[in-house]
Amino acid sequence: MTEYVWVIDTWVLATASDQRRSALLEALHLLLELRNHLIAIDDIPSRSEIVREYYPYISPPALLSHWWQEMISRGRVLFLTGRMPRRHRNYLLNNLRFDLSDMKFVDVAYRSPDKFLVSEDSDYTEEVKAYLKERLDITTFTTADALERARS
Repeated sequence: MTEYVWVIDTWVLATASDQRRSALLEALHLLLELRNHLIAIDDIPSRSEIVREYYPYISPPALLSHWWQEMISRGRVLFLTGRMPRRHRNYLLNNLRFDLSDMKFVDVAYRSPDKFLVSEDSDYTEEVKAYLKERLDITTFTTADALERARS
């Protein structure tokens, strides 16, 4: 099995934590599978915007707190800093109306070696996903597609 570096949008954690969502089990399976891979975030946990957004889902007594603590203790979290070039940020924000609050995930994916981003958030329209792939070589995965790739 190949070890990949993944960027996980908070959408996945929210889905894995919400018993009302039909994709709950798929999101949980993905997070469990990703214990064999690396998760990339934007800075050390105490300063990370991504961790601040993850916080409601990963802080005790939340179900995913055990998953997160295992990822940290096993050294499965990679800290990457920096942003993609400004022209791409501007195009995504101004032309494609991408949500600024999700830009941190794209920035980290751009800096990561595999450029894998998992989200089914509505911000990731087909046009946004095409731009990310064609211009930045970032592959945006659905939960199901990420699970399949992670298992290969």
